[in-house]
Amino acid sequence: MLIALESVSQAGDVIAVSSPCYSGLLDILATIGRAVIEIPSTETGMDLVQLESALITQKVKACLFTANHQNPTGHSLGNEQKQAIAELASKYQVPIIEDDVFRELSHQRTIPLPIKYYDLQGWVIWCSSVSKTLAPGLRIGWCVAGRFTDKFIRQRQARTLGVNQPIQLALARYIAKGYYATHINKVNRALRTNSDQYIAFLHAHLPTHADVYAPSGGLVLWLTLPAVDTQTLADELSEKGVYVKAGAQFSSTRLCNDCLRINMGNLASSAIYVQLKQLCKLARKRMNT
Repeated sequence: MLIALESVSQAGDVIAVSSPCYSGLLDILATIGRAVIEIPSTETGMDLVQLESALITQKVKACLFTANHQNPTGHSLGNEQKQAIAELASKYQVPIIEDDVFRELSHQRTIPLPIKYYDLQGWVIWCSSVSKTLAPGLRIGWCVAGRFTDKFIRQRQARTLGVNQPIQLALARYIAKGYYATHINKVNRALRTNSDQYIAFLHAHLPTHADVYAPSGGLVLWLTLPAVDTQTLADELSEKGVYVKAGAQFSSTRLCNDCLRINMGNLASSAIYVQLKQLCKLARKRMNT
């Protein structure tokens, strides 16, 4: 992701991101000195009117979007929106960096299409990795950079000097033999079960006016706890050994201050239920005051 950003932008340039946006990406953008403009995105999709307005008026140098199973919300864009974003990129000649690391982690029977599928002019830089699907320690990713391929390769060479070819060859063989597809199918069945169990527990133990978004894929759940300062809640939970992320970490606005992201990648064990029960107990206490 860093190499893609550095291939199409410089310090001080404006990057459009969907909001809320993964805090790790916001940290990268801050570290390399990019300005950020947030484009609202909800379960119904991204605000494309606001996106086009930003492309026209805000001198946006590039966009950084996740279309499938977004972190932190779990939201996914529909195919019409993906096509519209690709068309806007071509119309205004602004590159779209597509962070598609969660696409294969689908709780459905099919894996969704990326924005890149609709890219006819090469303006979408499609990035992904096996860090979420196999193991984060592998640190192996890939990129289809379209018209920016030469720039991307030069920037990668400057950044890394080389690649871990033995691990790449081993992964290529693992994929070619069909083991990766089998693994993905197994993981997705487990994640669907996890998601159902986590959501059922939260619905049973949170107040009725709390909202838990049911994603179609990915590893996270997004909770809305009306009128609750979730940063304070997260701090209190961390003292009890329960680690969640407050919505304020995913946006510079105050729109997510009553939201919370939890990871549901771990099997719903008795230890997990104990932690979820602590979360629900504190949330109920704060929502009732």
